Amino acid sequence: MTKRTLASYEKPLPRQVKRSTEGTCPYCHKHVQALELHIHDKHLREKRVRR
Repeated sequence: MTKRTLASYEKPLPRQVKRSTEGTCPYCHKHVQALELHIHDKHLREKRVRR
């Protein structure tokens, strides 16, 4: 069974997204609701650069 990721138009269910996953992305500095999924989808191969 494969792990299902959320599409950008889907709203996550409360049990799928923990409260601690909401925050600011360290890569693009955007505030996102599901931080772990955002980083996995958008920044999988990027190295983090401090600004």
